[in-house]
Amino acid sequence: MQFLPTETRRLYSRIQKILVVYCKNDNSDIQILFDLLKQFSLYYWIDMTPLIDLCTNYIPNHTNKKRKQKILDTALNKIQTSRCEFD
Repeated sequence: MQFLPTETRRLYSRIQKILVVYCKNDNSDIQILFDLLKQFSLYYWIDMTPLIDLCTNYIPNHTNKKRKQKILDTALNKIQTSRCEFD
């Protein structure tokens, strides 16, 4: 297995942090949050702390109810859509 250079890991880490800041904005596209979760969870060598903190701390404690509802609706829709593909 070949490891990525330190500079590449730093770049991915910075991109993740920028996207996390974007996701904290109430007007941001919720799909970006799910894309972020999907893509960055594939890379074990990236520190996922900013993304984990966003999902476990920031969204539950600092996001308004309307935004939480949109996130939940999107998640449930994704689950339903993925289940229909397998039926």
